[in-house]
Amino acid sequence: MESLVLIIPLSLIGLAVTVYILFKALKSGQFEDLEKHGWSVVFDDRERPDAQQQGKQTDE
Repeated sequence: MESLVLIIPLSLIGLAVTVYILFKALKSGQFEDLEKHGWSVVFDDRERPDAQQQGKQTDE
C-alpha cells in the first residue's frame, strides 16, 4: 500500500510530461505533412540538382 504513494504521483508526473511533449510537437508543426518524408526517399535523386552532376564528370 505504501508503494502506491510513490507510484501514483510518479505516473501523474510522467503523464504530464508526455502531454507537454505532445502539445509542444503539435505546436511546432511536426505533424503537418506526414507523407513528405516517406516520399522524399523515393524522389530524392530527382529533387537534388547536384545528384545529376555527380554522375557527369568533365575531362579538363
